[in-house]
Amino acid sequence: MGVLRLELRRSPLPWWLLGMTAVGLGWLAAQSGDWTLVWPRAAAAAQATVVFLGPMAATAAAVAAGRVHENTAYGLTHGAARPGWQQSLAQLASTCLYVVVPYLIVALVALSRPLFGGIAPGGPWPSYLLLGAVALLVCTGAGHAVGRLVAGPAGPAAVAVATFLGLGVLASDSPFNLTVVSGAPDRELSPGAVGVRLLLAAAVLCFAVVAARPAARAAVGRFRFLLPGASCAVALLAVVGMGQLGFPQVDRDPVAPVCAKGAPQVCVWPENEAHLDHTARLARKVSKAAGGAVPVPRRFYEHGLHTSDDGESYGFRLGVGDAGAMDGMIGETMPTPPACRVTDAGIDRLASAGESLEEWLFARALGEHSEMPAVSEVLHKSEKEQRRWARTQVEAITDAPCRD
Repeated sequence: MGVLRLELRRSPLPWWLLGMTAVGLGWLAAQSGDWTLVWPRAAAAAQATVVFLGPMAATAAAVAAGRVHENTAYGLTHGAARPGWQQSLAQLASTCLYVVVPYLIVALVALSRPLFGGIAPGGPWPSYLLLGAVALLVCTGAGHAVGRLVAGPAGPAAVAVATFLGLGVLASDSPFNLTVVSGAPDRELSPGAVGVRLLLAAAVLCFAVVAARPAARAAVGRFRFLLPGASCAVALLAVVGMGQLGFPQVDRDPVAPVCAKGAPQVCVWPENEAHLDHTARLARKVSKAAGGAVPVPRRFYEHGLHTSDDGESYGFRLGVGDAGAMDGMIGETMPTPPACRVTDAGIDRLASAGESLEEWLFARALGEHSEMPAVSEVLHKSEKEQRRWARTQVEAITDAPCRD
């Protein structure tokens, strides 16, 4: 503990702590959407700040670890009574403490929004916070290793670019992502995916502790070759496991929804209860747009709460704006074609009717004009004529001719 306290005092990172905190809070303030009203989205927003905090942590760790290349520092560490790995461990521990504190501050601020906003039910989803912490430790370990192996400013610059590319450039659905973008209630983190990332973090941190340039490698002792090799092997195994397990988020099993009163009824995930009244108003707009000409479902489900006969989830999504939510409801409202092989002429007529009817419903629900000339012409007709036209489109879909 004495060595750790010494490292905390002599570390050049206190100013990094303030800078990382400012960057994390600034990113939160710039975010739009409903993350302040939904527990899992707030937790996911906190962990997503690691995309920026991670490269900063890696750079800070490389700068702190790079002091070992100074002549005076090397002379003290090379001739010290403690093994080199113990000194490296104390230095890495102090760096981890400095870079984790800003992340915890950002997480507390993010979670305070739904907490003090009286949002119920539910609570913080710690799996997202753990995922962010794991990604931050991977970046810190990588930075520490680079700082010990590469002298000069090239190491911190290289690890900053590498970690930013690793966190921010991968496709959003890549199985090798260390973070996730959204905390939608219909998705949750796979325990296996989090576990394999924990294994990766442990391997990277272990390698960072024993990493040393050839001239100083003797300070690590008889394990100077075994431990780095084993750490690299475990890290490679973890990366392979990430590829096998896939994206860290998986579909969540349905739970008892929260439903609004009225017709049509709207049911959402319990975590999205704050949006229930507004979503019910959107459903009434869709029902009013249908005007009795298009049958409207008795109940609209948020995506993931209900499955079709073939086991596929369907429903509207929240967090994509009013237009996106109503588009999902309109998709459920659209009539179903016959379960047969439709003739070629019938397919063309069915496709045209379906596209026109969907555009008509969408334009009426939003109260906007349509870009489709045929639908725009219909929208300028009387309500009675519009309903008659809509019934014709419904019949073209449901009565499409089948092949013999």
